[in-house]
Order: sequence, then structure tokens, then C-alpha cells
Amino acid sequence: MKHVYKHAFVIALMGFLLVSPAVAATVFNDSYSPAQDVEIGDLLSNILEHGAELVLANIDEEGAPQVIYGQLGIPSETLGVTTGGVLSEMYTGCIAMVLVATYGEMLEYIFELLGTGFLGGNESDGGFFPLQTEIFSMDSIMDLIGDELNMLVNVFLDVEEATSRYRMNEIKSHLTTSFGFGFSELFSLRIDESFFPPEFELQLPFQSIDVFIEQMTISDAEVIDAIFDVMNTDGFAASIDRTIFENAPAAAAGLIAVPDMDALVDLISGFTSGDGGGFIAADFFTSQFDIGNLTLEGPLAVAAVGYLGEQLLSTSSTDLDIFADLLGSTGNVVPLDSGLSAVIAHFPHTINVTSYSPEDQAHNLTYYDNATNLIFWNGTGLGTQPDYTVTFNATNLPPLISLERSFDPESCSVGESTQVTVTVTNDGDDPIANVSLVDTEFSAIYPDAGVSGSTSDNWATLAPGASQSITYTVTFTNEGRYTFPGAVLTYDYNTNVFTKDTSNQGFDVTADVVGLIQQGIADGWPYTGMILGLVGVTGIYSVLGLIRGGGGSEFYQT
Repeated sequence: MKHVYKHAFVIALMGFLLVSPAVAATVFNDSYSPAQDVEIGDLLSNILEHGAELVLANIDEEGAPQVIYGQLGIPSETLGVTTGGVLSEMYTGCIAMVLVATYGEMLEYIFELLGTGFLGGNESDGGFFPLQTEIFSMDSIMDLIGDELNMLVNVFLDVEEATSRYRMNEIKSHLTTSFGFGFSELFSLRIDESFFPPEFELQLPFQSIDVFIEQMTISDAEVIDAIFDVMNTDGFAASIDRTIFENAPAAAAGLIAVPDMDALVDLISGFTSGDGGGFIAADFFTSQFDIGNLTLEGPLAVAAVGYLGEQLLSTSSTDLDIFADLLGSTGNVVPLDSGLSAVIAHFPHTINVTSYSPEDQAHNLTYYDNATNLIFWNGTGLGTQPDYTVTFNATNLPPLISLERSFDPESCSVGESTQVTVTVTNDGDDPIANVSLVDTEFSAIYPDAGVSGSTSDNWATLAPGASQSITYTVTFTNEGRYTFPGAVLTYDYNTNVFTKDTSNQGFDVTADVVGLIQQGIADGWPYTGMILGLVGVTGIYSVLGLIRGGGGSEFYQT
């Protein structure tokens, strides 16, 4: 029997469905066996028709949470992908739209979630792409990206060049009207046969691909709010307090949409049929993705928000309510009316999980793996619940320790300085020992910046209620947005060594425009030359700002 599923993209779907074993394999470094055998066809049918949602809550060894909430389903009409159920003209030929906003080290955590080798290495360490080299290491990539990434990427297939740009402008206009987004073009590329030298004699399995990359000039909180707005507001989403994500020290929001599924299927068919010169062998594709008799139609979107929180659990903790403590819920937790709702929680091996609620292993609605400390709840089968609670013995958790970094002033001009203070405070009831605080990575990335003062220090003990700080001064010789990598704290407690760090933080340094004008007058610039020079300099500042990740800042608008 041939099934026709509306709103389906099987690769993204399988990634969503397999998130629990993938998490176990790539993050927790242990295998995970499903609690029961599932008829995949029936499961696919349900999810493709009704959608799915997932809460993933991970607690690290220091008692800090990393939380992700995601949905798979039909793109909301507020995105403008469809109008009255029909694909909008501006999305015709658009095979992918990616909207992402991150700040703090959330992007690094996402890469780790995908697998530590996602950006490189080899098959043995989970690498997909050979980018992890002596030149392109994970650290260097993160240093280049910095602490913020606000980007929109759209890809059009087999559309006239002028038409694809017109449609891209329509999409940006719609997003601006609906969500208040602003955009600054970073990059555009058209790939067709003229893109390659004639001697290649290359026959492409498509006529053209247009890629548009735009930087979004909108606050992170507004992007998070917008992603929630395009999600289904039923189910778990109704119990979530958005401000939890917006106020976190590190957070991310993203959307991956396939607006024109027919165009994407045509592209995949072209690659796998062999007509395009054997770009991708059909047997390889089918071995990786067993799509059977599925016919893919209609748009699909996967949307997610996530955050990294401050230490929540400590020596005095005995339980954790997933929704109340991590997602700000104040009432009952209700799953989707139809489709799939699931909750996954993971605790480090240093925490002894003693029980969890609700618990229903008899009907295969819950599952606990004591080897990985991973708990799975089938929210759809469990129905409305007061919360999802884990009870544990926390004797191996450290006391409540806070680590903060501040700047005074919080921005400055070229030639000026800021004072950086990093403070560790023991808010717990027990002392910690062998305390080490290090904040030296900034100097390694920006050797031209002048750094004076202590960027590291050590203390034998830190008593309950006590604080210690390091203070240093940075003088900036160039304008732009600088990234301060996390300051690192290490300490001993109860024979264990713990590590804690601050979020990556950005710091804006503006040009001394007044000084430029004064110097120009002193040098006898003609007025016309001075104006042209300032316009040119402003353009350079814009480019530098975009390169350093600050193009969304008010300092780089022309």
C-alpha cells in the first residue's frame, strides 16, 4: 500500500524521531535501547499528520541545566509559507529556510549535542564533515563565530535569478511586517553551469541554486519570541514561560523549514538518479534513508528553542520538577491533543536517581536506563500531569557556586579602556578548596588589545558566603565587536574536581568619529574630501562589524 503523507520531509523527521537514541549515543556516550518495539509506519503516519513535540532536559555535573524544546509540524501561516493551505508565491522554489539566533555558548552546546565530531574528525569520533584540521579546529571555528549568531538563510532551486532575489525580498518584507525583523545582506551566491570553468564539462542535476544569507538586526529575545509564535501553542508549549529562555545567560532559537517540498524532492531525485553525473549514488542514499513508499508533499518545519542555565541543583537538592523548575510552568502539563509529545531527562552519573514520576513501565509509557541516568516519558500516553519529577540523592553535587563577569564601562570607543571583574561566590553551606580562576583566553584571541592586571588567581579555600575576584583592564586599539570567551573556575569538593565557566560575552568598541573629524580638520582636509572620507570609513566600519559579528549593532548602520 502506498502512503501519501502531507507536510513531510523524511530526513528531518527521522532526525526528530531518533533524538533520544542520538542523544544517548553522542552526548551521554552510552547506548540507549528503546523501551519497546514500535511499528515505524504507524508512528510516521501519526506524526506526519499531527506533528510532534519534545522536551530535552540535561543536568550537568555542576547542577546546571541545558534545556531544549522543539516541535515538528506544519509551518504556521504567520510565517507566510502558505496562504489558505496553498504555497505562497514568494516561497515557490524555496527548498530551505533556516532562521537561527544564538548567544552565549549555546551554539557550542548544540554542536556537542549533534556529536563532538560533527564538525570534523573521522567516523570513529562521529565526524560528518572533515573540517577538524590543524587550521580549522572546533575552538577556532567558535572563536570566529563569537558569542552571537543571528542569521537567515534561504535557498531557491531552478528559479530565474531576478525572480529568486525578488522572492527573497518579499520574504524579508513579510518577516519584517510580521515579527519586526530587520536584515542586512551578508552573502548571496548563484550556482549554475556558468559557475564552473568550461573545461569541467559539468552537467548539473539542476538548472540553478540561489543562496541568500542575511544577518538579522533584531534582539535575541525578539527572535525567541518569534519562534514561539510560529509554533503550535497547544501541548507543552502552553505551559512554558518564554522569559526563561529570554533571560538565560546563553540561549538559542531556530527554525528549519522546507517550504516547497516538490522542488526539494526533484532535487533529491536528480542527485540520486544518476542523471546528474553521479553526484550521489542512489544506493548510498537509499541505504542511509529507507523511505520506502513514502510520497513527500507539502511544507514542513522543525522549530526549537533552548537555553543554558545557571547552577540550579546543589548539595541541598532532593528533586527536580522538569516543567516548574526548568520551564516556568505554574499549572498542569498537557500534551498535544494528537501527535506525539515526549519528555527526556538526563542526569550525570554523580547523581543517584531514586525515583521518577509519573512512572508507568507496565504499559511502556516510561523508561529509565540506570546505566546512562536517562529517563523517557511518553507524554501522549500519560496525558495531563501535574509535572514530570525526578527524585535523587545529591550528595555528590557541589555547593551552590556563582560565577559572574562584569565590564565597567559596558562599551567604549577606540583608545579607551574597560575594567573587567570576574567574581566567584560560595552561596552554599560548605567550603570549597583549591579554587582557581582563569580568564586568559581573550588575550590569546586579540593579542593587539592591551591587557593589564591579574587575569588569573588561586585560593586555598572559599568559605560559605565568601567571594573572591580578579580584576584587569583592557585597552582597545580597533573598533568592532569583541568576544570574551568564558572565564574558567575549577575547585575541589568532596574529593571531586568541578569546573564552571561564564558565558561567552560580547563587547562593543565604537569608532572615535569626533576624533577623526578633528584630525581631518587639523590635517587640512577639504570639506568635500572629509565628507567622502567619513562615508568611506563608515562603510569600512560596517564591513568590519559584520565580520566580527556586530553587524546587527547600532554602531554599524549606515
